[in-house]
Amino acid sequence: MPNKPLVSIIVPAYNAEQTLEKCVNSLTAQTYRNLEIIIVNDCAVDGTLALAQQLAEGDARVKVCDRKQNGGLAQARNSGMEQAAGDWFVFVDSDDWLEPETIETAMDAANKNDADLVVWSYVSEYGEIKKEKHIFDGDQVMTNEEMLLHTLGPIGERLAHPEFIHSLSSVCIKLFKAELIKSNRLVFYDLEKIGAEDLYFSAQYGSVCPAGKSVYLDRCFYHYIKANTASLSGRYKPQYTAMAFHVNTALQELCAAREDADDCLAAIRNRWALCLINIGLNEMMATDGRRAICKRLKKVLSEPPIRQALRQLDFHYLPPKWKAFFGCARLRCAFLFYCLLRAMQKLIAKHD
Repeated sequence: MPNKPLVSIIVPAYNAEQTLEKCVNSLTAQTYRNLEIIIVNDCAVDGTLALAQQLAEGDARVKVCDRKQNGGLAQARNSGMEQAAGDWFVFVDSDDWLEPETIETAMDAANKNDADLVVWSYVSEYGEIKKEKHIFDGDQVMTNEEMLLHTLGPIGERLAHPEFIHSLSSVCIKLFKAELIKSNRLVFYDLEKIGAEDLYFSAQYGSVCPAGKSVYLDRCFYHYIKANTASLSGRYKPQYTAMAFHVNTALQELCAAREDADDCLAAIRNRWALCLINIGLNEMMATDGRRAICKRLKKVLSEPPIRQALRQLDFHYLPPKWKAFFGCARLRCAFLFYCLLRAMQKLIAKHD
């Protein structure tokens, strides 16, 4: 296939014996054939490596990268990128899968529009429950600067859906130009160091894109398999708030020197405000009682970057329920904020 660019699909795998075959089969079945599929075994202790080697024997496009030390998702992806020879990169997690026409449709869109980035929608699957996430209404062609702003945080009319704050964060719904990654030496940073590895990598990529185009395809090509229906993986994460603050600060530093820094920082300030949704829902899973939770919520609402973000949040686009939520947060009414989060938590459980 000399006329078709090579696409490298990087699949980090740790203890993925139960899901890896379905994932890789969805990749080898792609209608776009000029692929290399790099399975990165991150020192799994089950049968992941043997299965990966078996899959490689069945299709010459499948390659196995066997890491000698467990480094987590970020380092596994970095190892895959080091070995990748493709003109374009795609990332797929080992428990997820792609629709067969994903790569072909994305490559056609990239070629037609001379794009640096292609993004698509996804489906979250909780057992038999499937929820489609359509990030924008219909296919979109936008500038790279616009895509970066949407990635950094909701702006303008996008504020009407605060629940979409993380919809563009994942690297698994994107086709990246390899040359931009390699020439700018972009890498994934560990979760502990940056707070949100996918979001930060996506922002890094957007920040080095030239003046060009990005494409959004309004098709749910990626199937994101969730083990349970509870928000934020169903357990309290004491470090979640600090991680959210860390990545927001890192995003501000990343964009501070850009010519459109004011627009970028406005989007990030909206992220500061809207991250209260997941921070709050995470706190609601704590087991140390209402008083302790309210005390922590009061502290978060009093933090200077949160206060500044809430002061500057444009309530014009917010639906009534979100105006009440963020209005309460702006007033720093911790108990009422707690009650609204409790109601939200019950509503989520009902819909799940």
